Amino acid sequence: MRQSDDKLKEAAKLFHDNGIQVSFLNSPMFKITLPGTEPVFRKPETPEAREKRLARGKLEFDRRKEDFQQAFRAAHLLGVDKIRVFTFLRTAEPAKLHQQIADVIGEMAEMAGREKIKLLIENESACNVVSCAEVAAFMKLMPEKTVGINWDPLNGTSQNELPYPDGYKLLPVKRVWNAQMKGHSLLDPEKKLDWPGIFDSLARDGYKGEIGLETHYFDGTKIEKSHASMREIFRILES
Repeated sequence: MRQSDDKLKEAAKLFHDNGIQVSFLNSPMFKITLPGTEPVFRKPETPEAREKRLARGKLEFDRRKEDFQQAFRAAHLLGVDKIRVFTFLRTAEPAKLHQQIADVIGEMAEMAGREKIKLLIENESACNVVSCAEVAAFMKLMPEKTVGINWDPLNGTSQNELPYPDGYKLLPVKRVWNAQMKGHSLLDPEKKLDWPGIFDSLARDGYKGEIGLETHYFDGTKIEKSHASMREIFRILES
């Protein structure tokens, strides 16, 4: 979203010329510390890292309106009407922050609405809204017309959730505007999800959004695993 207009126009032309459409702008907005809160991390944080994280969080929070304007500009140039956002780094008691977070995102949603853009809340495992139960509770606080969900089923397993069918039953499915598949949920036996069942349920419930692949391998095999993931997706669809 911080690319120059020329770079964005170049990318948009490259996509267009190759028949590729963008489903949403993958922004990093609000994957930071909410000022006044203390996130919980799995690994100990050094004092230097904590100071750097807090400074970055304050800077990005203070300039959020300017950053969203940049995101709107990028979205328009890419011909996309949705922008992904997060719910700040996860704290010990996330539910107590839901209203405060909803107020912050709601303000951005008003700006987005004026730009004819919608926001997607991603249930990111490092943030304050992860499980389908948390998503369902949080979305009750958000304006229905301008804020939807980018649902990543595998992320819910970090909260010991069975994403499907248990978690799916809790979701406000009509507000799922994008779904996201991690390569691990397609290829790794211990992490595989019931994607045939998820596809069937989404179709039955009238899902109109896209389903995207977030390969998410960091061992040097991302391209190889992307192709393997796509082969598995087509196998599922053909079956």
